[in-house]
Parts: sequence; structure tokens; C-alpha cells
Amino acid sequence: MEGSKAFVLQHGGKASFFDCHRQFLPLNHPYRRQKDKFKKGVIERSPPPPRLSGDVIQNRVNSLPDIVFGTTSGKQTIPGFGVHHNWWLKDLRLPDGYASNIARAVSVEDCKFFGLKSHDCHILMQRLIPIAFRDILPKAVWDELTELSHFFRDITAIILFVDNIEILEKNIIETICKLEKIFPPGFFDSMDHLPIHIAYEAKVGGPVQYRWMYPFERFLFYLKKKVQNKASVEGSIVEAYIIEEISTFCSHHFEPQIPIRLNKVPRNDDGGNIEPMGRISIFTHSGRPFGRIPHRRIMSNEEYSAAHIYVLLNSYVEKNEVEERIYQIAQGPGRTVQSYKGYFVNGFKFHTHDYGRDRKTLNSGVWVKGSCYNEYESDYYNLLNEVLQLEYFGVGNNIILFKCEWFDTNKGIRVHPQNGHIEIHPKSRLASNDPFILALQAQQQEDDISRPLEILPTTELDDPCLLFDSNHIVELDENELQHLVQPSREDEEEEEEDEEEDEDEDENENNKDDDSDDD
Repeated sequence: MEGSKAFVLQHGGKASFFDCHRQFLPLNHPYRRQKDKFKKGVIERSPPPPRLSGDVIQNRVNSLPDIVFGTTSGKQTIPGFGVHHNWWLKDLRLPDGYASNIARAVSVEDCKFFGLKSHDCHILMQRLIPIAFRDILPKAVWDELTELSHFFRDITAIILFVDNIEILEKNIIETICKLEKIFPPGFFDSMDHLPIHIAYEAKVGGPVQYRWMYPFERFLFYLKKKVQNKASVEGSIVEAYIIEEISTFCSHHFEPQIPIRLNKVPRNDDGGNIEPMGRISIFTHSGRPFGRIPHRRIMSNEEYSAAHIYVLLNSYVEKNEVEERIYQIAQGPGRTVQSYKGYFVNGFKFHTHDYGRDRKTLNSGVWVKGSCYNEYESDYYNLLNEVLQLEYFGVGNNIILFKCEWFDTNKGIRVHPQNGHIEIHPKSRLASNDPFILALQAQQQEDDISRPLEILPTTELDDPCLLFDSNHIVELDENELQHLVQPSREDEEEEEEDEEEDEDEDENENNKDDDSDDD
């Protein structure tokens, strides 16, 4: 703990990194001068510690002695744990492929999680913590936990920019200093100190997906499954791995139509690219329906007019397109349409709201990105009610439309100004005569690009009554307050009577003891 200002707690004996992070702040930062919010009476004036080179770190690691880890402790329970806690995760449903079935890992009886994968822990940390504590904690505390959650979400993004990493490097220092105003010193061990250096490591080494431990752990688990002879574990793994290498090399010479591991179809395959074959571009969008035989029905006049106008507004025709193709789309679709239960497009799986009502996954939510971001337009969110296939004149001239129920973008959707957290009121609907979108426009989640915002210092955490519940505070008038401070005459008489009764009981006990001694 050299140069880190870490210390050992006097009574707990635990190494604490409390108040070790103000030194990373700018020299003119207001948190450096606060004496009563961190260590009592301490003003931070020291600069951040210098970064060690790779050779120095390697030499220090090699000089460390062998350490034996492992301690055993009995089962410790917290009074009221599992009784007053909100186990809403038991009913949680997520999109297909977004995470595993987290609800299955919740044990309400034991108040624990069982069988969570590493990716599930990332989902809990980066996505679900802001939702879980939104209505439980005070706003100032919730803001800091959300900032920490969004930091890990941004730092693990697939695409990182140097400018954004520098913002993250400043934000995490600010966030941990704010957390020190909330949690006790025993909370801040070495693991809570390490995020200070993660942003710098990402700037030097690149995205974390190529440096963290999870691919190696998965590959080790893959090798362990190859063990058939437990008496010779290493030889069994080597033999199975060589056979797999040979079979993979030979599979490169197979015909393309033969299904092998190298040409395995993705989980949510949308069918690939479609050849134009003389058709205009709107008829060549990739996608694949799923489910049993589609249901055929006739569209109403309102549905027919809205669907046809939307297709015309989103059609792009080249100048060299012949009049026959333009005539085909201008005539409009047939009134009889095919209705499917679900559709694969853009690498996502969508199903209608009624079809997925009793399923473990929730794939009826649709996100449509706005064409331009200004005060008049934003992103749109809706529920998928129906997947319709429209048939136009000509061979193969089919279009898939999603019939959706839109949430109100003005009253039903709220975006947090600082962290961008989106809240959608489930009962707020948008009154619109345009329920259709092209299947190609449907998305389920935003692109994995880091877009952090700079965090500013706040004074909301300086309130000493921040963690008190204001619902239990009752106003008292002067008479009631005086009654609490100075007890009434009746209370004094009752106390005197209780004292006399206690004295009488003590005398009776002493007399009994004397009688027993005489006997």
C-alpha cells in the first residue's frame, strides 16, 4: 500500500482505502478543502502518486513471498434480510440473447443468487442497479450509484474513443469521492480503489474485451469437458484437442452447403442478403418470420391507408427505374395480409406482445432511432402488436411491417439530464394514426459505443439528514415539545411508585435469604 494512503482499521483490522482518492482530483477542486466530509480535519494537498513502469511492477511482483490464502467463517445473517428486500428480479424478463434467465437464479427462501454467469453479473452492475434502487434510495445517493454503473457500462463498450476515455478517467475519481461521503471506511477495500486506474489501462491497452479473463475461463471450461480419462487428465485433453484440430482442418475442404461449425447459422439469423432480381430496394430487405402457419386476415380501411402511405414515404426509387416497377408499388398492396407471431431482423428476435405474454423472455419491445436529434424529434419506443406481410403486384414484391403501440414521447418518456437514464411509463400511450414501421427500422438496444458525459461536483451529499426517511418526521408544537423535554407531574409520581415497589421487592428477597440462613 505504498503511496496509496491506505490504512488498517483499528478495531476491524481491515485494510481500508477510504479517503485515498482526493489526491487524484485537480488541485483547485472543492472536495480537497472539505474537512468534515472525509477524514475529520484533513485537507488534501498532495498530488497523485506517480505511475510505475512495467519493469518496476514486474520486479515488485517477483519479489513477493508466497502467501497462503483462505479463511473460514460461520454463516452470518443480517436481521430482516430477505423480508423487507425487493426480490423483483424473480419476475424479471429480458430480450432473447441479452442475458441468461436471471429470474431462475433467484432463491427467495435463501435470499441468494445461484448459478449467475459472469455476463449476468455485468448486466446487474451495468444495467439493473439504477432500476433496482430508483425508488428506494434518496436521489443524491441513487445518482452516485448510477454514475458508477454507467462508468462500467462505458468502459466495457466495444468502441472506445480517446476523448471519451479521458472523460471517464476524470468521472470515476469524482464518483468514488462522492461514494466516500455515503459508505463507511470499511466498504473501501482494494477492489473499490482499482476503478481509478481502469480508464488509464483502457487508454494504454485498448478495449477491455481483449484483456480480461473471461475468454480464458471459458476456454478452460471447454477443455475440461474433453476429459474422459480422469487418471490422465492432461493426456486426455491433448488427445481430444488434436482430434478437433484435424477435423476442423478437414472441414475447410467440404462443400459450402454442408453444415459445419465454421458456417454455423447465428442464433437470430435473418436469412442474409436478398438478391434484387429487378426489384426496387424496399422489396429486398432481409428478414425471416418464425412460428406456425401464418394467419391471414383483411386489413381495415384505416390500416390499409396508413400502411400504404408509410411504404410510399419510405420508398427510394432510382432515376433509372422503369415505370413498370414504380407502377407496381403505386397501385398499393392487397387487402389480405399474412400475420406472423414473430420475426428475425437486424440480428434481433421480435415477437408480438400477446405471443410473448407467458414466455420467459421479453422480445415485444421495439426501439426506433430518430432520424435527427433536436427539440422536435427523439427516439421512439413501442410494443409490437402484430407482424404483417404486405403483398404488392409482381413476383416477390413483399414487405414486412410492424404494427406497434407507441409510448407517449412527451408525457410517458423521461430522460435523465445527467446520465441519460430512460424511464418509460407503461400506461402512457401516444394517440397516433401511424402505427406501422418497416421491420428493418426495428431495434432492441442501442449500439455499444461509449458516450460519457462529464460529472460535476455536487453539494447534495453534504446534507447530514440525507439518509433519514422524511416520512417519519413529525412536526410538534411548543406544548408537545415541552412535555417531551420536561416530564409531567403524573409521570414523576408513577416513577416514584415504581421505585418504591422495587425497594419493597428487594427487602422481601433479603428477608427470605435471612430466613434460609437461619434454617
